[in-house]
Amino acid sequence: MKERRDIDLKTMTRINKPLVFLVEDNNAYCILISRVLQKNGFMVMAFEHGKKAAEMLNHIQPDLILSDIEMPYMDGFELHDYVSKTFVDLNIPFIYLSSTTSKEMIKKAGKIGATHMLDKPVSGETLKETIFSVLSLSV
Repeated sequence: MKERRDIDLKTMTRINKPLVFLVEDNNAYCILISRVLQKNGFMVMAFEHGKKAAEMLNHIQPDLILSDIEMPYMDGFELHDYVSKTFVDLNIPFIYLSSTTSKEMIKKAGKIGATHMLDKPVSGETLKETIFSVLSLSV
């Protein structure tokens, strides 16, 4: 009988590629951004809203969270609040992707400590440069 070995997802993802949690409720945009990230050497775990990403954080911690703001169940602000209160010691960088033009929401993103806020649609090059800068990776 074969011995069962548990797989440590955290160790597995850290071997070769930084892990990005992509939290986006627009499926087409999520696929597009996932492909851009994967093409640039990132492992991506995609979630359709913040609540699913928050649940996964109990099992695996990403190098970066890239999140929309306006989503059902748990929006980007609520996710950021949850992460900063529940995983205090991890200091996971948080980048917002949003099509909002609301000055109030943009101000709130900065006030709660988001690392960056990028406008949708974001170019692949801008996304890559921002993430590489945040994670201190060489381009």
